Amino acid sequence: MTVRKKRSEAMPSILIVEDEVIVAIELREKLRALGWRVSGLATSGEEALALAAADPPNLVLMDISIKGGMDGIEAARRLQSFGRIPVVFITAFIRKPIPRRASSRRPPSFWLSKPLVDEDLVRTIRTALSGARGKGGKPAPAAPKAPRPVARRKRRQRRKD
Repeated sequence: MTVRKKRSEAMPSILIVEDEVIVAIELREKLRALGWRVSGLATSGEEALALAAADPPNLVLMDISIKGGMDGIEAARRLQSFGRIPVVFITAFIRKPIPRRASSRRPPSFWLSKPLVDEDLVRTIRTALSGARGKGGKPAPAAPKAPRPVARRKRRQRRKD
């Protein structure tokens, strides 16, 4: 006899943190239509932490500029107390430099710009979810440091000659 999981347990859950309610509802409906389970909608970092404590998500879609005492980057940092939860940051200001405190996060963070394009949203969520799991469903290890570029090594060798 095989044991079947409920559909809601088998599907990854996504927490949406967006202070523009209409955008959040539209995003929730889009994700549900694509087959993902939305564990909740939060309009502030504090609300996101409370929702994650009640039902830890597999992924968080996080607007950077949200209401409340913390921005999306700080909320994402605090969410890591619930485990290595991948975060997809959503921003209307993607042309500005990415804040250093967000780009150095573990697990790695992902970025999408508004307005969201369905294909980019799906691809980014799938990438984030697949990168968050190692073999056996365990969290993936932290990414190793990148080796120095080969071209740079060759230049140094030439100088020594």
